[in-house]
Amino acid sequence: GVGVIIGAPRLGARLPIFEDLTRHQGLLAACTAGYVLLGAGLFCCQLLFSLSAPMWPLAAAGTGCVSLVVASGAAVSAGPTIAATVGLVAAAGVFAAVALYGAHRTFSLSDLVYYRTF
Repeated sequence: GVGVIIGAPRLGARLPIFEDLTRHQGLLAACTAGYVLLGAGLFCCQLLFSLSAPMWPLAAAGTGCVSLVVASGAAVSAGPTIAATVGLVAAAGVFAAVALYGAHRTFSLSDLVYYRTF
């Protein structure tokens, strides 16, 4: 995140989205938060796959895609950069929330008998 905040103004002349983000530091911070949420959701999905529960990651990805379309569609009148940022944060937040709930539920309901043998 810090590298992007420092490097984005220098890349603004080459990439138009960085020029928009450097004018709105709040959007850049929101994008950073969105990527942190995405990482948390991916970690939970990896845990779910290791516990043989692949339906929760599918549900998380599906609800994330729906929230991306809805949030970006609602914010499209504010401009493409804001719509993309709102979509990223909304989709990553929903994805992470569903994946975290699924990981917590699956992990708390598992008996871990298989793992005790090691």
